[in-house]
Amino acid sequence: MSDALDPYHKWLGIPPEEQPPDHYRRLGIARFESNSHVIASAAERQIAHVRSFLAGEHRAIAQRLVNELMLARAVLLEKKRKAAYDQQLQKNIDDKTPVDGQAQTAIPAEGILVASPVRAEETSHVTTARNAEVWTARPKRSRSPRYARKRRSSFVPVLLFVVAAAVTLVVVIWQIEQSAVSQYELTASDHRQTTDETTTEYHATDPGAAKSTDEKTLSKTKLPAKKPAESAPVTLFLDDLPEFSFHVGWGRVGRHGATGYPAGDFQQVIFRGEKPAHAISMHPPAASTSHVVFDLPDRYDRFTAIAGLRDRAPRRPKRSKAGSRLTFEVYGDNKLLWQSRKLQKLGDGQDCNVRIYGVRQLRLVVLCSGSSASAHAIWVNPQISNAPK
Repeated sequence: MSDALDPYHKWLGIPPEEQPPDHYRRLGIARFESNSHVIASAAERQIAHVRSFLAGEHRAIAQRLVNELMLARAVLLEKKRKAAYDQQLQKNIDDKTPVDGQAQTAIPAEGILVASPVRAEETSHVTTARNAEVWTARPKRSRSPRYARKRRSSFVPVLLFVVAAAVTLVVVIWQIEQSAVSQYELTASDHRQTTDETTTEYHATDPGAAKSTDEKTLSKTKLPAKKPAESAPVTLFLDDLPEFSFHVGWGRVGRHGATGYPAGDFQQVIFRGEKPAHAISMHPPAASTSHVVFDLPDRYDRFTAIAGLRDRAPRRPKRSKAGSRLTFEVYGDNKLLWQSRKLQKLGDGQDCNVRIYGVRQLRLVVLCSGSSASAHAIWVNPQISNAPK
């Protein structure tokens, strides 16, 4: 047990006497910090640091800690949840008790995760296991057969209702289809009758016009009006929307094909020999991440773009790749939706096509694994669209 791992102390610099940490201590910022940019930047920094341990022997602990950091970021960046959390935190500071007043979720010293109940996700914390040699998962409480039978029986009325609703729906759809078929047959019959009457009239009045009867019939007969074409999908480019928050290593977030750099020959994004009219540029810092967050309007269900690196600069023709490999990620409401392969060659890219139905906030992230030299990360033609109705 002398080599027991304390992830909070070793990875985040939180000593045992300051554990369990609150959300602010996890992110390494002052308690009750109100600046959303400070909170977002600190969260990205801590998450990127802990993710570097995912490839090691303590992968499970690192993943658990990443999830806690993402929860802390989500709570502190949402006004209502942050206000409730700050109120509870202040109350427990005054009472000198843990935030939730119950057992905390622990990351034991030997890396075996033990789940304990908590009151709400906003009050979840992590403690360091002390003076313990064996950690085991709590056994599930057995339920009596009488309780199981009672619970199963409660689903019977619901199941019957669902079956009845499904049968009713099938009958209604069948009736609608039959009505449509009958209407179509009636329309076709009227159309044939009108055509026959018109043909007979032309034969009677002008016998020499028999050769052109078909043409006259077609010109006199009123054909059914064509149905209007379905409306095309509505698209919206992300760089036309204001960003909710962002963090980059150089300059600022570039929009509409601009790189966001202050000066030099990098003012315009060039990708595969062309200058796209719509592109988002976000140069990450070394061994860290850059991101930009957008609040999405309603009714959009698809995000598409090309994630890649801009072409080599004219004044640096010999440089053909970035200083390290980059990974592009798309998050919807703090849930990972898409991840690219590792890109390093300048001018290289990968298509992104992901469903975003119901997503309220979209976050584009670029992870830099080392040197950020020539890490000109871009999202070309980033747009959201909704399917035609």
